[in-house]
Order: sequence, then structure tokens, then C-alpha cells
Amino acid sequence: MFVRTHNRLPEPGSYGHETVLHEWLRGQRRAAQQRRLDVDKMEKLDRDIPGWRLSHEDRWKLQLSALALSMRTGDPLDENLRNWLLAQRRAEAEGTLKQERREALDRDVPGWQEDSDHQWRSRAEDLADYVDLNRGTPPYEAGESETAVLYRWMNYQRFLARSGKLPKKRLDWLNKNVPDWLPADSGRDGAWSAMADRIVAFIAEHERWPVPSKEDERQMARWLGTQRAVHRKGKLAAPRLAWLNAKLPGWNCPLRRRSGGAG
Repeated sequence: MFVRTHNRLPEPGSYGHETVLHEWLRGQRRAAQQRRLDVDKMEKLDRDIPGWRLSHEDRWKLQLSALALSMRTGDPLDENLRNWLLAQRRAEAEGTLKQERREALDRDVPGWQEDSDHQWRSRAEDLADYVDLNRGTPPYEAGESETAVLYRWMNYQRFLARSGKLPKKRLDWLNKNVPDWLPADSGRDGAWSAMADRIVAFIAEHERWPVPSKEDERQMARWLGTQRAVHRKGKLAAPRLAWLNAKLPGWNCPLRRRSGGAG
């Protein structure tokens, strides 16, 4: 029913019923790989859910190839590809598109971002409206409420701004239209806040903690380890402790795993 309605398989990182469906399908895929799935069940899945054996990443690459082919041949995009492209633009505008995926899109589909500025401006205006209405920036919330999504987007813009990666026209727009969206930081406090924002953005995208075994995550994982060590010694500044507790729940439990991940 889900596949017929949405013309796609359930995605990871979603919430509610779609999460349950994704995890169930992931279990069937794993059982098939381990040769524990009955032949009749596999045949039914093959018949009713084409592509169910492919991982989320494999399906993403297939969609990319199909989009690149359509762009080269000039064929009109079908509804599935249009929705997929819109999802990539939305992820880029909200700062949740993985770097390797952005690079693949830039390489295979030049100009794919042509509407991304519009997406960014729309989200920025949502933030400005929120601040005008609530007399303050959105607070941290878990889940997928509008406030939670808006907070994650704002926090990613903060990370980009503090690391010098936010385009000037976007920085100028936010500074002009969203008062106090970027708290003033300098020196050591600025570096601490930039790394903290980076980890919040990472978790929003990957739904897990950074690990030291991966080179591009090692710095974040070690930074978290340092905060835990400083906290154990009773030397973590109260404002920093309050920030970590509010924005990174579970930060002080190194063995705790977050749910989610690609199947």
C-alpha cells in the first residue's frame, strides 16, 4: 500500500509508520542476504515491491543515474524523478544533504541546484516569521515538528557562518531579517560553539553520534570525549553543560546509540 501510494520505498530517518515499514523491509533484506528468508516470501516481495533488495544508498545511486540520463537525452522527468530531485534540493537547502551526494549530483547533473536558492529563501523567511511571532529564535526540540526542523536548519546556518562557509548574500539576509539568529562569539568560546553546532548538524543528518574510526568524524568524536572528561572532573563551565544537555541529549553517555541509519 505504501509503495503504491508514494511510488517509492519507505525511507530511513523518517518518523511514525514509515519508520516501522523501513525497518521491517530492512529486516527482510538482511534475512535474504543471510539466506533465512523463505523462497515464497522472496518471490512475493520481488513481485509486489520491485527494488526491495537494494539498500537505500543503492536506490539513491540508481535514481541519480536515471536523472542524469534524462538530463542528457532531454526526456521529461517522470513524477518519481521529479519528486526525488525536489527532495535533494530540499535537503541541500536545509543543510542535510551528505557531502558525497552533493558532489555526485554536481558531477553527474550540472545545474541540479537551480531552485536551491528559492528553497533556502523560503526556509529563511519561515525563520524570520517565527522570530517575529515568538520574539525569539526556535528552541531545540527532538522529532519532526516545524519548530524542530526550523531549529536544525538555523543551527546548520550558524555552523556554516562560524566556519566561514555561508555565502555572503545569505549571511547578509539573515543578519538583516532575523535579529539575534547568530549569537556573538569570539576566541575560544567561538571555536567551542562552532564545533558544538557542527555536531548538532551532523546528528540531524546521520541520526547517530560521530565515531573516531571514521576520519571525517574523528575530530567531532574526540571533542565530545573531551567534554565528557572535563565534565567528569567537574570543570565543565555551567553554560556549556546546560547547552550540551539541552541541544545534545545523551551526550554524556558514550555507549548510548541513537536510532536510525541507512539500510
